Amino acid sequence: MTTQKLSTVMFTPTFKMVGVLIAGTILFFMATTIMPGLAPWVKESIEQKTDGKLFSQWTEKRRKEHPVKYLKFAENKLTEQGKKLSEVTRSLRAESIKVERMVQEYATELGKTNAYLQEGKALYHRVESSGDLPITFAGRTYPSLKVFKAQLEVLFRERAAKEAQQGALASTQRKLSERLLSLMVQSAKVNLARDLVAPQLALAEAGEVMHSLDGTIDNTLSIIDDTEKLISNENLVGTTNELLKTDPAMNGTGKDSGSDAFERFLADKQST
Repeated sequence: MTTQKLSTVMFTPTFKMVGVLIAGTILFFMATTIMPGLAPWVKESIEQKTDGKLFSQWTEKRRKEHPVKYLKFAENKLTEQGKKLSEVTRSLRAESIKVERMVQEYATELGKTNAYLQEGKALYHRVESSGDLPITFAGRTYPSLKVFKAQLEVLFRERAAKEAQQGALASTQRKLSERLLSLMVQSAKVNLARDLVAPQLALAEAGEVMHSLDGTIDNTLSIIDDTEKLISNENLVGTTNELLKTDPAMNGTGKDSGSDAFERFLADKQST
C-alpha cells in the first residue's frame, strides 16, 4: 500500500472509530489495573512530604483519618513552639530590664533638670530686682539677664523632652509587661497540650475509637494555631528604641515647650 493510500485510509471514519476504541481500552486498563496500585503510593508520598510542615493541611477529615500521624505531628509542633516561646520570652525580659533601667536614669536626670530650673528661675528674679551682674549659676558665669534667660529656656525645653521620653518609656514598659504575660499564658497552654498528647497518642496507636480523641485533637490544633499566630507576629519583639519610635507618646513633646510656655513659666514665680 502506498503512502498516499495509507494516509487516505487513516482518516476514514472507520479507522478513526477503531482508534478511539483502542485508546479507550488502554485507558480502561490503566484505570482498573495500574492506577489503583499507584494511588496509595502517591497519597503516602504526599503525606510524607507534608506531615509536620504545613499544619494548615490537617483538616478535620484528615485528622480523623490519621489520628496517630496527626498527634505525632502535634507533639513535634508543640515542642518546637515551646522552644520558640521560651526564646521570645527571654528576649522580652531582657528588653524589660533595659527599659526599667532607662526609666530610673531618666527620672534621675529629670529631677536634676527640675532642680536647676527652680534654682535658676529664683536667681533670675533676684538679679532682675537687684541688677547684680554677672550671674554665676551651676559653675558658669553669665554676663547679662538675656544670656541667662536663654540658658533657662534651654533647660525648660530639655525638661519637656525628657518628660516625653519618660512617658514613652513608661508606655513601653507596660507593653512589654502585657506581652510577657500573654507569652507566659500561651507557653503554659503549649506545655500542657504537649504533655497531654503522649497518652492520647498511646490510645490512638492502640486503636482507640476516634470520637474519644476528638476533643483533644481539636483543642490541640487550636492551641497550635493560636501559638503560631502569636510567635509569627513580626511586631512581637522589638528593641527598646524600636518600641519607642512607634510609641504614640513620642509623637508629642510632653508639656508645651514653646517660647510662650517658657515665658509663662518664668513669669509665674510659684511654678516649677
